Amino acid sequence: MTKLPTAEEIYVALAENGDNKTAAARQLGIHRQTLRELMVRLGMSTKPTTGGDVASRPLNKMLLPEQGKIKVYILTSAQNNTKVHKRFLDNLVIYRDYRMKDDRVESAALMISRFTYNKTAFNNDWMVKPGTEPVGDDHGKVFYDPAISEYVCDDPALHGSCRYELAPDLWWCAEANILPTAVNPLSGRDSYAGTASAIFPHAKIALKSCDRMFEESPRIVLTTGACTQLNYIQRNAGQKAEFHHTYGAVVVEVNSDGHWWVRHINADRYGSFYDCPGGTVVYLSKNSDLTEGHATEAINWGDVHASEIDPIVEEVNWGVGGALDTLRPKHQLLHDFLSFRSQSHHERTKFGKRYLKWLRGKDIVEDEIVTTYNLLQKVHRPWCKTVVVNSNHDRHPDRWLDEADYKADLPNAKFFLRMQLARVIAMETGDHWDFFKTCMQYLGDTKTRFLKKGESYKIGPAHHLVECGLHGDAGPNGARGSTRNLARMGNRINKGHDHAATILDGACSAGACQLNLDYNEGDPTNWSISHILTYNNGKRTILTQRAGRLWA
Repeated sequence: MTKLPTAEEIYVALAENGDNKTAAARQLGIHRQTLRELMVRLGMSTKPTTGGDVASRPLNKMLLPEQGKIKVYILTSAQNNTKVHKRFLDNLVIYRDYRMKDDRVESAALMISRFTYNKTAFNNDWMVKPGTEPVGDDHGKVFYDPAISEYVCDDPALHGSCRYELAPDLWWCAEANILPTAVNPLSGRDSYAGTASAIFPHAKIALKSCDRMFEESPRIVLTTGACTQLNYIQRNAGQKAEFHHTYGAVVVEVNSDGHWWVRHINADRYGSFYDCPGGTVVYLSKNSDLTEGHATEAINWGDVHASEIDPIVEEVNWGVGGALDTLRPKHQLLHDFLSFRSQSHHERTKFGKRYLKWLRGKDIVEDEIVTTYNLLQKVHRPWCKTVVVNSNHDRHPDRWLDEADYKADLPNAKFFLRMQLARVIAMETGDHWDFFKTCMQYLGDTKTRFLKKGESYKIGPAHHLVECGLHGDAGPNGARGSTRNLARMGNRINKGHDHAATILDGACSAGACQLNLDYNEGDPTNWSISHILTYNNGKRTILTQRAGRLWA
């Protein structure tokens, strides 16, 4: 009996004969049909096994809009052999048409990228629990719901390339085919587009602010969410992915200067969603009714550091007619509002840093407290609850009171002793001690709520509560806090601390209200001026400031 060739021998023969099966079979000494049957038995593709390109796939470079106009792109994804969420897709089309009615919008496009998820490999009753067997369609060839046909953007035969340059430093990577069960779909994608930001099709919403040179604009990678229904193998990876499946899209706005802004649309199970074009909050209901002028539930500002805030950010956030007045949230959450840079313990032994602060008159604690108080009064609105989340910088003064020597710091000695006495009295009487709260109330603030460390503060509807009481510096069981370990709690969380916008599972992390706090100057950075906006249904998006704006 003739010995049959191995898979490796078949591969070599095909490669040497330019994938010509007849020639390869002749070289292997077997019949062509035998070769085909053998390839099927060995799990080898009967299609060409070799290929290659000299250069990477080209970019479809989208033209910038004409002067004074903007272009809008609405990006989402669709899974093979899966029904579309009709109401959500209908609402995306209505929203696209709504944007086109704006005189400033030159064009608005809905673009859908397809991805594949091979369920047929698991079509076996032994693989899943009874009642969760794959549907009949899973046994056939790959196909997509016809409802998405006119919006598909990843067919090379039609579009030349599946990769789009929406702006000079923003790519829509519609060619990406990431498994919907990927726990972290952005893993390894930081530099996928080089120094450009990148958007990837995926059934899960994720976002990450990436490292860049200090003087460059924030660089982010993010995923879209999907417009198709849940359709997962009912085993470990599929069941976990099903929980994080999101009916979502990314809205991209590009102006004539090449500046761009992105934010997520995050729909509920009925396909309803909010968005905030130009700061006007619009709502698409489950009946596809579009209404304008809604208020919002809350905004978590990036870490404030009041005495060092970027003045442009201050006006964009809290100036008359700024983001707060436009979005009209019921709550605003303030993290690291007190910077306490005047006597930071990080610089206590650094003569150069201390001398510069003295030279600039920035080493007087009481002056910083007054500056912080003045900004706190500026942010107040009668229709919005102002909440200070207990943060690590707000607690820095306690370390100052514990470790500093007032006799060696005469300019701060009187204030030091006054606050030390107040702390001792609070300890004796059993009152909760909060340096920042004590200072603000002494100066006359009566409108701010100050949370204790670890105090819960939940917002949103009862069925979709979001925890906003954690700053993010402290993690479980005394560990250092991170977005990742706090996301494991299972709560929906809005936090700060990292200064870098992040969406990871149910946790959202805001950025900062400045990109330069001196100690990071000149270093590569992933900081961004980003804020978390929570809508009335509890769904969230992150707004990142570019060119002095939060939207086009």
